Amino acid sequence: MRWTDAQERDLAATYGRERAASIARRHGRTATAVEAKAARMGLASKRKGSPLYANPANKGKTGPRGVDHHAFRPVGAPWAAGGRMWVRLSADQAPRLYARVVAQRAGLNITGRVVVHLDGDSMNCAPDNLQALTRAEHVARNYGRCGDTELRTARLRMAKSGESFLDILLKGGFV
Repeated sequence: MRWTDAQERDLAATYGRERAASIARRHGRTATAVEAKAARMGLASKRKGSPLYANPANKGKTGPRGVDHHAFRPVGAPWAAGGRMWVRLSADQAPRLYARVVAQRAGLNITGRVVVHLDGDSMNCAPDNLQALTRAEHVARNYGRCGDTELRTARLRMAKSGESFLDILLKGGFV
């Protein structure tokens, strides 16, 4: 179904000020269709003053209907979600794991490495509690207790060589 001129004008006037779902209901469309049309029209949902998205300073505002979403978090303030600590470094960036940010600021080389918590508490992001391990070191540390020696050997081989699980299977690693 084609968008009428009146629907396009309404979309241009309300997109970014109203939720896509409410615009969709009004026009008998899906929220995905509304967002796709807005993107084709070049409409930005992060307009200044939009109640749907945070401004760079955020100033403690919450999302629509009190939704607690990372886009409404103050920049630089870590928060807990999913058993981990997260942080937004700037308003236009996606959230990052806080432990990786702290480790990098503490001078650890985290490129291509896994950051682990020495005490096992993923909420404790103190620099002295973080360690950057290569993937091979991480596998050796976590899978050393694995009772299946064939599986443990394959996991270590994958970590050290960069081979995929499928490569090992095709070479007869698990047969």
